[in-house]
Amino acid sequence: PDLARFLLSSREAEVVLATRGPLRELNRAFFGEIEAWLEPHRAAGRIRTLPFDVHHAILLGPCQELARLWLAGRTTTDLEVAAGELAAAAWNALKGARA
Repeated sequence: PDLARFLLSSREAEVVLATRGPLRELNRAFFGEIEAWLEPHRAAGRIRTLPFDVHHAILLGPCQELARLWLAGRTTTDLEVAAGELAAAAWNALKGARA
């Protein structure tokens, strides 16, 4: 819970810091590697081609919302079960025609 709280509460600070110096360069390299990994899968039709912000929101948005609900004590679903459901939902949203 402490790590989840830190990640969720520091998001605004992270956005500010991500635009500066070494962290910006690390993020640029990290997301470049992700894009390089995704590209052959997109070209083969296994993953849909979507704008980065939409792709990011599909993958992370539901997880962040579940974390907020969990931290607020408002979840009833086992986190392992929820993780599997969110992973399946993300895959269904992102998979291509040939997946």
